[in-house]
Amino acid sequence: MGFALAWLLYFLTWISPIKIDSGPRGIVRTKGSNILLLPWRLINSYALDSGCLELRFVDGSTTKFLLPMGIDLQAISEELDANIGKDGAQQP
Repeated sequence: MGFALAWLLYFLTWISPIKIDSGPRGIVRTKGSNILLLPWRLINSYALDSGCLELRFVDGSTTKFLLPMGIDLQAISEELDANIGKDGAQQP
């Protein structure tokens, strides 16, 4: 019984949606009970197109977030520019 319950909880966490939000210290990615903070000071630049947000960090690494259809790209761009600087936008 315990094994089946553990697998059920794992499955529910695996299919849970990913939520992305911005806070005073950076971008917060939440999936299930896992929380990841991407601090503003570590984000060097970003590329934004209709389907993807790509963040480039000061150490050269990148991460991509798929964006839902109909999202306001201008609001995302303004938030990133306000927190990492106006020169952050890069062409995809």
